[in-house]
Amino acid sequence: MPPIEYLSRSPGLGLPNGPYDFRKEIVESTVLSRRAGNYSIGYTPPMGAGFVPKIVGGSDEDLQQELLQQLDIAARRGYDKFVFKYVNSPEERFEHECLNYHSFQQQLDNKQHPQPPAGTKLSCPDRVCELFFQHTNDK
Repeated sequence: MPPIEYLSRSPGLGLPNGPYDFRKEIVESTVLSRRAGNYSIGYTPPMGAGFVPKIVGGSDEDLQQELLQQLDIAARRGYDKFVFKYVNSPEERFEHECLNYHSFQQQLDNKQHPQPPAGTKLSCPDRVCELFFQHTNDK
């Protein structure tokens, strides 16, 4: 039986860039501003193998600024690594964020389901979730 906290290499998250040290200067020099994308923040376990995702998220407009806003929260929780991926549209951001959320939901700190882009009626690509999520959005 695998551990509850799944140790993932960043490609396992579909986030091929990283893991990088989660520090302001690294984010600013590594992540382009005004680009949409997805991310995960977490840590490398003591044995040094893999990456443990604890927060997943995304930005439809500026991934760099979104990550910089997460620095204090991550530092308080002891999370010192991040991975990311650029996307081409808000719809792509939502789809990837949902899939990462459901893949690692049991171990994540952020428990609220990702939100679709404003002005869209997108459903979660996870079929089980899509039924529940769509139902709760209609109320």
